[in-house]
Amino acid sequence: MRWWRRKERSPKDAASDVIKIGVFEPLTGTNAAGGEMTVEGIKLANQLFPEVLGKKVELIIVDNKSEKQEAANAVERLVSKDKVDIIIGSYGSSLSMAGGPIAKDAGVSVIGCSPTNPAVTLGNDYYFRVCFIDPFQEL
Repeated sequence: MRWWRRKERSPKDAASDVIKIGVFEPLTGTNAAGGEMTVEGIKLANQLFPEVLGKKVELIIVDNKSEKQEAANAVERLVSKDKVDIIIGSYGSSLSMAGGPIAKDAGVSVIGCSPTNPAVTLGNDYYFRVCFIDPFQEL
């Protein structure tokens, strides 16, 4: 299984010289501190590696406002309006779970930096994480 995929890629999209990475993180609200740190790390990585495979990497950052409905709206915007190739997010497992089904339905892969709840990726072949899950941390 490839970790990066998107349903319904047109030949025009595949030939694009830009890789659009959507980021949905809480930049306001109760989870803002964690979301801001995550976005700063993503921006730093983009400064260090502005191109991948000869293509420019463009970040599209959306504030999910630490709210589940806003997280779902943010993912919907990223996949429908911004047509991102992949998504990073979100700080806060409940926010990730709110956006996950939308990304799955659109066929856009998501990588979570910090959602620790096992339910984030359960049953969603398009959602991945790069952190330990809660049960492992409780050991």
